[in-house]
Amino acid sequence: MSSDTARVGYHHGDLRATLLRAALEGLEAGEPLSLRAAARRAGVSTGAPYRHFADREALESALAVHGLRELMSDLTTGKKPPASASEVGELAVEYVRFALRRPALFRLMFGQECDDQDDERVRAARALHGYLEAVMTEVFPQSDPVALATAGWSLAHGLAFLHSTANFPPPTLPLSTSACDQLSLPSSHPPPPPESSVPMSKRVLLVVTNVDHYEIDPSHPTGLWLSELTHAYDIFAERGFEQMIVSPAGGKSPLEPRSLKRPNYDKSARAWRENPARMAMLEDTASPEQVDSADYDAIYFTGGHAVMFDFPGSMGLQRITREIFERGGIVGAVCHGYCGLVDTTLSDGSFLVAGRDLTGFSWREEILARVDKLVPYNIEESIQQRGARYSKALLPFVSNAVVDGNLVTGQNPSSAKATATKVAALLADR
Repeated sequence: MSSDTARVGYHHGDLRATLLRAALEGLEAGEPLSLRAAARRAGVSTGAPYRHFADREALESALAVHGLRELMSDLTTGKKPPASASEVGELAVEYVRFALRRPALFRLMFGQECDDQDDERVRAARALHGYLEAVMTEVFPQSDPVALATAGWSLAHGLAFLHSTANFPPPTLPLSTSACDQLSLPSSHPPPPPESSVPMSKRVLLVVTNVDHYEIDPSHPTGLWLSELTHAYDIFAERGFEQMIVSPAGGKSPLEPRSLKRPNYDKSARAWRENPARMAMLEDTASPEQVDSADYDAIYFTGGHAVMFDFPGSMGLQRITREIFERGGIVGAVCHGYCGLVDTTLSDGSFLVAGRDLTGFSWREEILARVDKLVPYNIEESIQQRGARYSKALLPFVSNAVVDGNLVTGQNPSSAKATATKVAALLADR
């Protein structure tokens, strides 16, 4: 071993940690990254790393996870969460400091595409973004926390990258918060821009339940079917739509336990549940009395068996739905969400669904899901009694979405993406 290569002490039982530490030291020393080099620096055989890392890319990904967690620690350990715009600026300064202290690791963390099959790396990245979203929600309550967290991270990252790659005049340490003037961070309460200068984005009202158990058996839990919310939220967010979550009573929306198990617990639902800022949105939903229907272009009812108990009797939701529908806005519902339409009437007294094509969770699917003895009524039958032209897919639990004018419905959880996509397409044309 050459004299300029320091050996990292290895103790039985922590080979993986030793190899990561060795690889990190070599990386920061300017050495090419490889499993062989990490083994040499750790003082173990060249075959030893393959017990923990399949290849060089796996080692890089593990180092990126280490870096993301170290960065998260730098931003949060011993610090109170930012409560003002200037304190958000200080957070950005810490980000730049990390890049200057760990330049090689910083470049590795963000110099390659994140492998979405690496759950550990995805979780580490989402935890960091989730923390930033939670900060933005607290400091800038009038803004979209997801968009602002992404924008703030991007701006801080750009400045950090310029400094760390020597393409920007090196700052004098310690950095001051004045350095963050370059980040163009907004004030906590930015003045509204002139209406003529900002194109109006579409606004969607997402409806969730407040119920957490079946009435006939309180020991049997139910709630919001998470993926039916998250797929809609993701699709609408991608198109720049503003969104707000409302529930019949306002406040907390519990999750349906079965929606948190495979195969229902998909990537979209998992990402939401692992995001503190997103989960916080379900802890304090708006009530119908707080909503002015004139502010929204669409209303979208999510599902879960729980909605069968509190959607139909909500006069507030019926009012909002009627007003949006009658002025040409979009009404959407997925799975059991169409329970929110069963008693909604128009200004002339007729049922909104009368004479219209739609779909929703079928009675056959209730039986196959083994909840037909728990649900309070047969919604497929009830909606047809209101004059709806109900249809369902030939096979149960397959995707099926139906559009009739400005009414869009989906049959089951598998239909969540298709239903939201059709709603988004109608909104984009308006």
